[in-house]
Amino acid sequence: MITGTSEKIGTKKPLATWSPAGTLDDYCQQVLGQLGWPGRENQRALRTLGITSCRSGEGVSTLAAHMAAAAAARQEGKVVLVDANLTAPAAMKIFGIQGAPGFVECVNGGENVADALQATTMENLHVLTAGKIQGSPARTFDADGLAEVVSELADLSALTIFDLPPVRQASCVHRLTAALDGILLVVEARAVTWDAAAKVKDILAHAGAHIVGVVLNNRRPS
Repeated sequence: MITGTSEKIGTKKPLATWSPAGTLDDYCQQVLGQLGWPGRENQRALRTLGITSCRSGEGVSTLAAHMAAAAAARQEGKVVLVDANLTAPAAMKIFGIQGAPGFVECVNGGENVADALQATTMENLHVLTAGKIQGSPARTFDADGLAEVVSELADLSALTIFDLPPVRQASCVHRLTAALDGILLVVEARAVTWDAAAKVKDILAHAGAHIVGVVLNNRRPS
């Protein structure tokens, strides 16, 4: 969880304090290990990872924030969390940082990626917020600068994690999922059927996304 103030933020200095929720962060460390990050010499490098879901409310933003924190804690270099859920951005509130400039401004050519990154209270962890939404999110995801921003982030960091919108609610994001090294699909066990999850998996695969795993959230204890 994140604790902090609700004061108006006028600078890029974060006001909130990152407070790891032990069990979840331990789990995120296990996931990173299963994904083989950081990679070894003979492994395919995982530099950009997207996290998405079948529908809204499945915990993607929470998982993305904790995954980024877990990666930063390994001291392998700079880790960046990108808030690419343009219809429901959460990173600004989670980390207590200003909202713009961010992902939108970088993709649309108005802001340098390195300049838009905001430091957090956790060493090595930076955030690229969603930015100021202008019109339909499709405008950003279809922009010519999208691939360049992904490439720049990969060059700037040891790992960049993208908090993505739900697959079924934002078909325009498929171009971004295909540009990333890997995609984690979050499935809320009590709300999403396996058939629905399988259909979303097929949508991602058809779009060219490299699915590296599925996270089962809110599972009933056996």
